[in-house]
Amino acid sequence: MKRIEIHTEMDETTLAARKELVDRLKQDPRIIQFLQREKQDGRFLEQNAGALGRYVDSLDLCRNCPGLQLCRQPMKGRGLSMHVQDGILEETYVPCRLQQTVQDRRQHRENYRIYHGDPKDLELSMKGISMAGETPEYMNCYIEAMRTAAEDGGIFLYGQPGTGKTYLLTALANDFARQDLKVSFVKVPLFVQDFRQSLDDPDYRHEMLGHLKFSDVLFLDDLGSEGISKWTRDDILFPVLDYRMQNGKKTYFSSNYTPAELLEKYQPDGDRVASLRLQERLQSLARPVKMAGPSRRKTRT
Repeated sequence: MKRIEIHTEMDETTLAARKELVDRLKQDPRIIQFLQREKQDGRFLEQNAGALGRYVDSLDLCRNCPGLQLCRQPMKGRGLSMHVQDGILEETYVPCRLQQTVQDRRQHRENYRIYHGDPKDLELSMKGISMAGETPEYMNCYIEAMRTAAEDGGIFLYGQPGTGKTYLLTALANDFARQDLKVSFVKVPLFVQDFRQSLDDPDYRHEMLGHLKFSDVLFLDDLGSEGISKWTRDDILFPVLDYRMQNGKKTYFSSNYTPAELLEKYQPDGDRVASLRLQERLQSLARPVKMAGPSRRKTRT
């Protein structure tokens, strides 16, 4: 008998809590609006009180939103959404306004054939880079980069590590991708390493070289920092740059080395003619622009 009494008491407690929930939901303007929008009545509310209670709880978590970093939702940046399909209440988690904004900013990611940049830098844009307090040298590089957007050729940014070359070119690459152009942003050392490790996969290597050749806009970042050899010069860089020169493909470069230093680096076998042929194509594709100044890596956030 004692077990039956406990079970009955639990049932009564559950029923009382459910009634309290239903009464509260009936007074909630958000639920009233939901029922009106979905053309449902009080009976539907009572049948789905538990789910509708979760819906209200999810909406409450978004009150006084602290931002995406401190999002209180179980799925960061996504809130519970509900609609009625054929009389059945369906629950889905959808991006909130802030998360949708982030996704919209990164929609252009689909236009990258290769992207070796930092994922958070996908939100960069040239217009979003402030010139307040910048040095004349940096402002000149910014202006030169912006100018190329309306020109056929690109630029070759060179200077000491950390001066902002990659940051600037990433913002420019994003702007091209937002224009629905096919873009490849390639860190040359990483590409060469990956290419070397894929020697037994000719189809993959052919595809990767194709991306470099055929992308509407190509960015070769950190040129000259890869493990330079006759093979990397003649079988990777030369055919890519030659094709892009012959077909007028917009191409950008960054390097820690000056053009003269690159000329010396790209003759590991002593073949100066081969190095000169490579540099000729680089110069045809992009004009050199020096980026001077102190390292920004400790101050940039």
